[in-house]
Amino acid sequence: MMTSKRIYFISIVIIVLLLIFWSCKKSNPLDPVLYDYGEVNDTTLVLAGAIIIDNPFGATTIMGDVTETSILLNRHKLVKAENSRIAESYYPKMSFTVMRNGDTIYISTTAPEETKDVKPFTNIGITMPAAVRPVVKNARNNVTLYYVSSTCLIENAHSNITLIEHDGSCDVHTTNGKISIETIIPTTGFCRATSGSGDIILNIPLYTSARVDAMTKNGSVTVSPDLSFISEQNDGNVLTGTLLDGSAEIYLRTNAGNINLIGFN
Repeated sequence: MMTSKRIYFISIVIIVLLLIFWSCKKSNPLDPVLYDYGEVNDTTLVLAGAIIIDNPFGATTIMGDVTETSILLNRHKLVKAENSRIAESYYPKMSFTVMRNGDTIYISTTAPEETKDVKPFTNIGITMPAAVRPVVKNARNNVTLYYVSSTCLIENAHSNITLIEHDGSCDVHTTNGKISIETIIPTTGFCRATSGSGDIILNIPLYTSARVDAMTKNGSVTVSPDLSFISEQNDGNVLTGTLLDGSAEIYLRTNAGNINLIGFN
């Protein structure tokens, strides 16, 4: 038989383990379960000149295609919750809205207020003609654009922004995230990128002609030596200068992060 001291010790150990388990569960109530009900909706939309996306609950991915003649919209929603009852109750209240006004398509997402027990995710994917103009607002998760050949506007993002093989002007802003842009800036166009906290990497052709204004409050500005600066002043964290005849505009700002300007053939 166990002595009373041993029983007491085992009881204390059990109580401590239960307290540790309960404390971990309370501190991370959403970690164990991700409820994905597999709702993926594909919709084909009539061609438009511009698309405005307001998606504060998830990621947005846009694929430009010069051979495409319509717009394919992919919508996916899921819920991260403490248990299935909460998730099943919350899930139907999340919605996507698609509207059209003239030559512009408006896509938005709505969901009830996020709580400690539940977190919604609404991911949007679009395949479209490369020349359609995209505007992305309030994105909580990553925004990624591929092969778009029009002016791109990304406002008030809260995560990373990536433009791959872009051809056109761009104006992008994130409150907290890395910005990576590979672009051909039009002769009188612009590339403006600002981040509240995050690195900025800009890849441009060696023949780019632009006025450059780049600054970081906490970091450094570096430039690849093969870019054709006619004039350049780099104080380490502030760069101003002119590439060739300076016909376009490059404006880069981050509060905390490095800025890297890279040339490619």
